[in-house]
Amino acid sequence: EVRIILEWEPAQLPRYQDPKEAARIMREAGAIPLEPYKSSQAKWKCKCKTCKAIIYPTFAPIKNKGVKPCRSCAAEAAGAKRRAKAEKANVSILKKANFLPLEPFPGSHKPWRVKCTKCKRESQPHLSSVKNGSACGYCAGIKLDEKDVRKIYKDSGFEPIGIYPGSTKRLWKALHKKCGVVSSPTFDSVR
Repeated sequence: EVRIILEWEPAQLPRYQDPKEAARIMREAGAIPLEPYKSSQAKWKCKCKTCKAIIYPTFAPIKNKGVKPCRSCAAEAAGAKRRAKAEKANVSILKKANFLPLEPFPGSHKPWRVKCTKCKRESQPHLSSVKNGSACGYCAGIKLDEKDVRKIYKDSGFEPIGIYPGSTKRLWKALHKKCGVVSSPTFDSVR
């Protein structure tokens, strides 16, 4: 006489899932069931509460792993989380270079409007240049605004005439205080 003994682990036995409880879990996860619950591995027709799309998630990963039922909303949430983490790191880089951001991070290939914590002036450096060690152009004496240029002209004995041309490369009419001659000296000669 041959006896077959079957040994099953409790984990191997399929567990009963109450359909009402499954629907409640699915709604809490962010999807509205549009058809009755079948099984934990079957695709379940639902509607995403966030984007209103018709989706077909399986129940098991939602219940066991906390996976979001809508793939596109889950990807959007993961992207937002990643971007927030990157923005926090980028703001930290700016603060180490003595800058305060005046707007959200615009992207890696665009200038970022910032304010220097030392001279309190606004500028728009690229994040990559700040990462490479660039500091405030005004503090370094590389960038000049109209107030700086006027002061340099006056300290050199010139009284600027008219409005600032917007660049130290352009000639600016000025009156030489000693001799009274009106000329257009180059910025480098005045400096």
